[in-house]
Amino acid sequence: MKMKNNIPLYLSGLVFIIVLSLWLFAEKLGLTTTEYTITLFRNDLKDLAGLFYIVITLWLVLVTRNMAETSINSQKAMNRPEILCELFISNEKPVSSMFTGIKNIEIRSSTDAEYIDNQDGASVFVIIKNRYGGGKAIDISLKTEFEAKNPDNLKLERSINIDFLAEGDAVAFYIYRFGKPSIENCFLKLPTCEMRFTNPFSEASNEPLKKLLYNNENPILANGNHIGLITLRDGIRISE
Repeated sequence: MKMKNNIPLYLSGLVFIIVLSLWLFAEKLGLTTTEYTITLFRNDLKDLAGLFYIVITLWLVLVTRNMAETSINSQKAMNRPEILCELFISNEKPVSSMFTGIKNIEIRSSTDAEYIDNQDGASVFVIIKNRYGGGKAIDISLKTEFEAKNPDNLKLERSINIDFLAEGDAVAFYIYRFGKPSIENCFLKLPTCEMRFTNPFSEASNEPLKKLLYNNENPILANGNHIGLITLRDGIRISE
């Protein structure tokens, strides 16, 4: 790629040498006559050289633009957030050491369900994490529609907005608690979970928000010490 970008420079140098040689040695090379004098020849040579350098200038503009686009795309790739969602079902409070790829985690509740620590049962969280290896995620929104039985049938609609997640940060979004979890009387399934987000580079370029969708075709990964105490159905998986 570097060699290709230097082609206009090499051509410019070569043309300069050729033009200088013709300029100095036109008569010795037999390029002039009594009617086509050295002055006329040199005027024509200047015109031809001028046209060539116009072409070279346009070429350089295109090469510079392509290099700038490549640089921007590289920056976007380097700063693309490594963001995903997981399901956490446990009687323990989620802490960063329980998850891979993060260093900080914050617990958040919704207006429909407030997390209370040290309660019996199986608490359900959606873990939104921005793993190491990417950039900052901004304008994050999550909407979930869980269905559950405990033992009554329930529809659990939850949503959250997050201003940003730095690399290695996560949010544990509290969804629900099964007070007395059991395989026979409790189940949980996820018809849909949609997350949208962007990053500063994409926002500056007015690119649309990125979207992650979890459902029966793309089930969300579940972990935690109580995943075996509840029947997990459509939209949820328990292994990579």
